[in-house]
Amino acid sequence: MEIDPKTGLPVEAIAWEDLSKEGQRIQISLEKRRYGKMTTKIRA
Repeated sequence: MEIDPKTGLPVEAIAWEDLSKEGQRIQISLEKRRYGKMTTKIRA
């Protein structure tokens, strides 16, 4: 079993992360909250 030097995890466990990131979409929006404060909302 090959161990990744950066994370210390087996290389086989890390391979699925690349696949899951490709399929993800995010939405970033600004909202005006109470007292006129602007907040950033991130949806994945």
